[in-house]
Amino acid sequence: MPSTKPYLRLVTMLACACWSMSAPCHATEPEPEPDVQRVIVRATGGAPLRSYQQMLDGLNAFEKYQSHAPDSRRRFQLVPLQGRAALKTIRLSIASGDEITPVAVDADGRFDLPRLDHPEPDAQLKLSLRSDSVRWRPYVRTPGVPADQLRLGDLRIECRVFDAVDERSMSFTQRMGLSLLGGACVGSRVDFWALAPARIDGVTLVHGNRRVALPQTAIGRNGETFIAPVNDAGWPDDTRIEFSFVPVAP
Repeated sequence: MPSTKPYLRLVTMLACACWSMSAPCHATEPEPEPDVQRVIVRATGGAPLRSYQQMLDGLNAFEKYQSHAPDSRRRFQLVPLQGRAALKTIRLSIASGDEITPVAVDADGRFDLPRLDHPEPDAQLKLSLRSDSVRWRPYVRTPGVPADQLRLGDLRIECRVFDAVDERSMSFTQRMGLSLLGGACVGSRVDFWALAPARIDGVTLVHGNRRVALPQTAIGRNGETFIAPVNDAGWPDDTRIEFSFVPVAP
């Protein structure tokens, strides 16, 4: 099965970076911190997903760019590469020294990342499965958007979170390349590939009476991803993204 990993494609040779793969809240009201359980045990076992500090960088990006989707709930999501069955047994935790903090994962793989008071510098987010069998992604949804559509402002935040989390993993050359291109989520020569709700064969941007169909080249060859124009200021945050879906075989 092809990977559903959203990614950046830099269209110059300067740099290349890949990004691995709801209830409303109001912008003026802070989201409640998730309940945090702590159990002191030896931190062994479990595949590392990302360092805890990297994921905190993503959490900070959620807050920094929340103006793109002020009414949304901003979470992370685990996406198994071999079907949804793995979500039934998946366990997620933060390993910080000898302390293990379980992280609740819902039936769709979504979770809230807690902020630990005094995490170790090498704290890791760990999975009960092999790390190459699951991808992570930000999950931002504004209330009222139909399940078969997406909202551009939500994807702009997702792009910023991917960028923040993976910045620490990039080489100096990659970071400089992105800077020269104008930045990961605003540069006109950087494409952000977003995950579609299902397999698609068409994408249309809609804002008011304006409708523009994206070219077929903006759709991944497996129909699971598409280029979201997060860097195009001509499309406001409230732009809806409508899809034409590939019929499901009976």
